[in-house]
Amino acid sequence: LEAGVREERIVDLPLAGVDVELFQPVADPPARVALRQALGLADRPTCLFAGTVLARKRPHLLVPALAALGERGLDVQVVLAGPEQDKAYAERMRSEAARLGVTDRIVWYGFTRRVSELMQAADLLALPSEDEGIPGVVMEAMASGIPCVYTDISGARDAIDDGVNGTIIPADGSGLTEALARYFAEPAQCAGHGRAARAKAQEKFSNRVVLERYLRIFDNVCSHRLPGA
Repeated sequence: LEAGVREERIVDLPLAGVDVELFQPVADPPARVALRQALGLADRPTCLFAGTVLARKRPHLLVPALAALGERGLDVQVVLAGPEQDKAYAERMRSEAARLGVTDRIVWYGFTRRVSELMQAADLLALPSEDEGIPGVVMEAMASGIPCVYTDISGARDAIDDGVNGTIIPADGSGLTEALARYFAEPAQCAGHGRAARAKAQEKFSNRVVLERYLRIFDNVCSHRLPGA
């Protein structure tokens, strides 16, 4: 608008689409227990991090958060699903986990094609990144019926309605422990936010909905083209 573009010529591009058939909520609690077993995970409340393990995504913040949750009597595990791109960074995480006594509650799952199953096995997704585009993993988690704890950076408020279908924490990563503690201490709220996340994913982010929005944009552009253009 400041550049003089007319408002009717500006379109709001949709977020990336998600396959809501592949990413679905787990059927019921017994199915989640069975899935954890099949994936080689302990049957305990689970926080999933899905993405490359490197400093920009700040999975290291989950290590002291996990220790703090344990001090509150919350027996939680963190599953890190993604390749260790920065080996030195990952080793520092391991050293910190050993120092804090939480090594046995961190699962280094590595690169995997079973992300949809891991999301069904988890209670929530945590992505405390300092910099992102609009991560598809957030929409995938929402479609899987689990809430996301995400930093207040690019795309966060386009995807998540804070306190309704997920939690947005400050961009510096502070508040991570409190957000996780609320969800794990109140499973009913966690499940409720997960259901709301699934509903929004179906309504706003499904591949079909996103495709239809792009088609409307193309139709609008074509209808405003000058003769011979």
